Amino acid sequence: MNRRRHIAWLTASLMAASLALLSLATSASAQSRSPGPGQQPGPFATTVQPPAPPRHPAVAPVADEPARQPAAPRPAEPDILADATLDPWSTEPPRPAIGRRPMIDGDLSWPPQPEPVIDGVVDPASEAPVDGLDPTIDTRPPEDYAPFEAPRADGERPAGDDPDIELGPILDRRPARLARFEPFDAVGIRSGGFIIFPEAEISADALGNLYRTGSNVRRDAQLDIRPQVRAVSNWRRHALEFRATGLSTFHAHYSSEDERGGTLEMRGRIDVTRRTNVEVLAGIDHGQEPRGSINAANRTGNRTEFETRRSGLTFNHRFNRLSIQLRGTVTDVDYSSALSDTGTLVSNDERDQRTREIAARAQWEFKPTFSIFAEAAHNWRSFGGTPSDGINRESEGDRIRTGISFGNTGNMVRGEVSVGHGTQRFADNRLPDIRGIIVDSNLAWRMTKLTSLLLTARTNFGESTLVGSGGSLSRTAGVEVRHAFRRHLIGIAGVSVTHNDYEGIEVSERETRALLGLDYYLNREVTLFGRYQHIDLDSTVAGRDYAADELRIGVRVRR
Repeated sequence: MNRRRHIAWLTASLMAASLALLSLATSASAQSRSPGPGQQPGPFATTVQPPAPPRHPAVAPVADEPARQPAAPRPAEPDILADATLDPWSTEPPRPAIGRRPMIDGDLSWPPQPEPVIDGVVDPASEAPVDGLDPTIDTRPPEDYAPFEAPRADGERPAGDDPDIELGPILDRRPARLARFEPFDAVGIRSGGFIIFPEAEISADALGNLYRTGSNVRRDAQLDIRPQVRAVSNWRRHALEFRATGLSTFHAHYSSEDERGGTLEMRGRIDVTRRTNVEVLAGIDHGQEPRGSINAANRTGNRTEFETRRSGLTFNHRFNRLSIQLRGTVTDVDYSSALSDTGTLVSNDERDQRTREIAARAQWEFKPTFSIFAEAAHNWRSFGGTPSDGINRESEGDRIRTGISFGNTGNMVRGEVSVGHGTQRFADNRLPDIRGIIVDSNLAWRMTKLTSLLLTARTNFGESTLVGSGGSLSRTAGVEVRHAFRRHLIGIAGVSVTHNDYEGIEVSERETRALLGLDYYLNREVTLFGRYQHIDLDSTVAGRDYAADELRIGVRVRR
């Protein structure tokens, strides 16, 4: 009986302990939850006391040391492929999530923005384009387009980068500029949108054969003054150039040989587009006919004065590697009357002439420093009167040339050379046509940093008033070498030969010129120079042979 009571009491105690433990667990769970808005804690909730403050307060930071800032939390890496549809059998890359960048070859960065296409400019180091794929690429060297594409900060080109305006490639001035390799470049004077280049030469000359005759040689000395000024535009587009030169000589004994001459010239270029431009030229020359001319009416009397007026228009267009040029020129030459050797007045109206010429040129560029070209030209010549033999010398002519060009902006080779055939047909059948091989060259080569070579060749169909002949085939070839003995001391040596063969008559002449010179550059603005020239003429005409020597010593001043 006592045993049953003991078991019952033990069972009741265990149940009471279980209920107490269950009630304690329920109260702890209620305390762990915060009451909602407007709710009160339950009756069994216990108040949670805040933690007691530390027994020792934190030490304040030192005044001269900044308090440490907590490190910014590192942003979570974005889920690049979130919301993407993945297909295990698809060969295409997974699509990015909405608003995410595409993944290209594993690179998640933005691809660079495409550069805008600049018509007419290309990196010369890149490969040449395949023909027909990109007609917007220009294969010019950087120095050719740099004055237009990379102007200075003020929007203007430097003085040394002014583009030349050349209406005829064979007369381009840039090859001769490379061959000169002067130690200083002209600075010029800035005036508005132009840069002005003034220059003047003053020399004392000794002349060994004043009248260019084989007998009765006359010697004299003269003062030679040659002023020049050139104004070039400094614009980003288009170009304009003005040039004026003068010549005045004062002889010590024979004032009849004093020269008064000059040139006025204007050149302009209109840049229609980056690939198309139009060039214009207008100029006038005034001077005296040189002694020794076979067409001169007098040999020792007053020299014949002449005036030359010329105008030209050139159209240039470039189709990637192919360039097209169309040229047109008009030249008028007017000779004044002169006194003959016997003292009578001789009219030169029959020598007055007008020449009109049109030409077309096509050039294919393999690289900026090598091109091939072909050129065809046609001309018309008319005269102001009929010569003493009564034969009309009006004529038409054709010229066909083909050659290679090395460009006109390189630092080693510039210019071109060509060969072809030419014909000049006269309106009167009594005059034989003039025809023959033509060779033209305007080529400069910087062999070393100290030495340059200039090769020139020119073939002309000259007119003549000689009885029985309408003109001559004139060929000139020359070579000039320059060498810098010192940076400021440059020596010059050259020789040229001109051969004139007159059609219809047995007259042939050869003129040889030899030149030695020395230039000493005191500074950028002042140069001392000396020139010695020997001229020798051999002719089939009796009494026409002569030899002459000239010596010039002077100073050149420029800005």
